[in-house]
Order: sequence, then C-alpha cells, then structure tokens
Amino acid sequence: MRRRRHGRVLRRFGRAALFVFGLLISLPVLGYFAVHTWIALIANPNYASEVFSDLLPYDAVLASKKWHAIGDEAWACTYAIVELGDNAVADPPLGAQSDWRLVFVGDWKPTPEQPPEPDMRDPVGFCSDEWTEDIETRLTRALAGPGSWYWTDGIRETMHIYSAPEHLAARIRWGD
Repeated sequence: MRRRRHGRVLRRFGRAALFVFGLLISLPVLGYFAVHTWIALIANPNYASEVFSDLLPYDAVLASKKWHAIGDEAWACTYAIVELGDNAVADPPLGAQSDWRLVFVGDWKPTPEQPPEPDMRDPVGFCSDEWTEDIETRLTRALAGPGSWYWTDGIRETMHIYSAPEHLAARIRWGD
C-alpha cells in the first residue's frame, strides 16, 4: 500500500514540476507576443493622437505606427499622419520639445523641398509602401509644391510635414 501511495506522490510531483518548467519556458514567449499584440492593437493606432492631440486640431488619423512590428528590419518606419480640417492655418504649429518620439517642432522651411544630399535619407520614400497611394501622393505634392512646410533633422532620419493645401500633418521617421 505504501508503494502505491509513494508512486502517486512521485507522479503528482513530476507533473507539477513539468507544469512549472513549462510555465518558465513559455512565459517569455507569451510575454513577447503580448507586448507585440499591445503594440499592434493599442500603441501604434494611438501614436498619431499622442503626437498631435495637444498640438493642433485634426479631423482624422490617416496612418499611425509608433513601434516597429515583428519581422521589421532593424531600420524601419514609424509615422503619425493626420488629416487637417478645412480651417487649417497656413503656418505650422510651434509645439514644445518633449519625448523625442512625440516632437513636432523644428526650424520649418517652406516648400518646395530642397533635394537631399546624396548621403542623406529619404523617410517619405522609404516608408511610402506602408501607406495608401492617396497618402503618398498628398505627401509628395505637399513637399513638391508651394504653400506647405517641412523640417528634417541633420541626416534626414526624421521629417515633419505640415500642409494646409493638402490638409495633412505628418511626423515620419525611418530609423532604428
């Protein structure tokens, strides 16, 4: 009788140990996918609102991506693009410095955009395949024609666009 009881206790202990071992192995994987699910369902769709909600009135979010997705290369696109209303002012807003992922300020230059130096990046060109054709066309027109504004950092990793004629504002970054 003692042997049976001893065998049952060992089997239960073995099952419990396997269960704990399985949890320890699966928790990092579950956490990884939970974080990426949160990014895809909450953080990315709300990024444009984070950038623009306290800065300027807008009618709709056109495209929004705060974090790189599973499968992106080390260098990938992040962007916040919003639709401005018919009453958009001609000049870009003068926002305040904040978390670098939310900044929409700079030394604004009037369009048409000056062509980049050969060793500089092109965030609009690199990221355009992630947007609808309409968004890409409007951003390209905003940069090519008069009446809009743009700002880029020193290496053109980040670009801000404000265009009352095209009714949009964008923060686009192609980086790590």
